[in-house]
Amino acid sequence: MPADSSATLKTNGRRCCGMKWKYRTARRRRRRWAAAVILAGMAGALSFCFRPDSGRREPPIRETIAAPAQKDSPDQSAPIPVPLLSQEQLGMPTGCELVSAYMLLEYYGCSMSFEEWIANCVPMQEFWYEDGQLCNLSPWEAFIELPWQDSGYGCYAPVICSAMQQALPNCTVEDVTGQPLAQLCTDYIEEGTPVLVWATMDMVESAEGGVWQTPDGPFEWVANEHCLVLVGADSNHYFFNDPSTGRRVKWEKDLVEERYAELGMQAVVVSAG
Repeated sequence: MPADSSATLKTNGRRCCGMKWKYRTARRRRRRWAAAVILAGMAGALSFCFRPDSGRREPPIRETIAAPAQKDSPDQSAPIPVPLLSQEQLGMPTGCELVSAYMLLEYYGCSMSFEEWIANCVPMQEFWYEDGQLCNLSPWEAFIELPWQDSGYGCYAPVICSAMQQALPNCTVEDVTGQPLAQLCTDYIEEGTPVLVWATMDMVESAEGGVWQTPDGPFEWVANEHCLVLVGADSNHYFFNDPSTGRRVKWEKDLVEERYAELGMQAVVVSAG
């Protein structure tokens, strides 16, 4: 090896180390510069997003509308103390008319149990087929299908009136269908007499239901039908015992009157003997 080879290696080594150091230094500078650019860009973007004049707007707040039915409201004007019962409690998923009627039977001191009353006083009729057509009576004549089944329909005021009269021989049960709710309040509620009324579930709009043949011709069921006990009123609301929940509810008068009319303004009252 030449004499100056060691010096050459050392020189080359230093040069190599120096070039590597310069490369690392340059790389660090480029990284710092890139980081500075990124940070500056982020700062600019953030300042743009939050500038008052950038046009950015907060998303609209969804307006919450209170449900029309308010349960157990403290401003109720002394509703008539009719016992509260629920369809679930009595095993009647489609028997709102029967459960509501039995609230009144208990209120007037009926000695029959619910089961006895159903078995002995309430006519029921299941569907049958005749000449390929679905047939039954009308709900003015009997409870359509079975109230302890989900497939049950229901019944109307004359059926309930007759069934209640059998259970309350010392009282007068009257079908007062056709009277406006305001008149029912004047004649009965203000005198402490509760009223059985037909409207709709949760006061939703009624709809077309099932159709079948009766001895008097075709009949169309009103879907969403419901029966409740009217127990009070104030200037804006009617108060009910609702058998679907077993609780007291209130609904705006205009809405109730509309649904009441859709079910034919059906109502039943009891006069103590």
